[in-house]
Amino acid sequence: MRAKSLRQALLAGAMAAVASLTLGGLAAHAAGPDTVRWQVDADRGYSADVVQFTLRGQGGDERSVISSPSSLNVLSGLTAAQLRSSTPQHVAFKVQRDAGEFDCEGTAQDQHASGECRFQGSQSFAQLLQARGVGRANTDELYQMTVHNVGADYVAELHGLRVTPTVEELSRAGQHGVS
Repeated sequence: MRAKSLRQALLAGAMAAVASLTLGGLAAHAAGPDTVRWQVDADRGYSADVVQFTLRGQGGDERSVISSPSSLNVLSGLTAAQLRSSTPQHVAFKVQRDAGEFDCEGTAQDQHASGECRFQGSQSFAQLLQARGVGRANTDELYQMTVHNVGADYVAELHGLRVTPTVEELSRAGQHGVS
């Protein structure tokens, strides 16, 4: 019982901090970019099925970059063999998450790959958020939640703790690493 109360207090504090950053104007604008470029580096010393995956978004004056180790299983359709090729290989893969999906294409060669993605927000996830009392997410908010992998399990955990953030707070929580 005490652990649950502590978790609720910590989560409430984290959500308040996110809200304060948002209201104070210190958080980045949550707009989905016009262009999403991606890059994969397979020579970072990880295991054979783990690569460094980077997304760079740009729209108007806004720019965003997120980069982290990712399993090739998450990059559905991209293979280690394509990355190892000594000649340029056309590649296409998807990154599917609860809040949306990136449909990516580009070129791979010598442990590196790059290209562009198209983003599609999940309307069923937007409806789930609305049903949970969070609100209805727009494309920009779905983009942020997809990039930071804020999904149905995250929302369910908050609901179980009787915490109902706004869509904007949920989007910002992902950006700030609130787990």
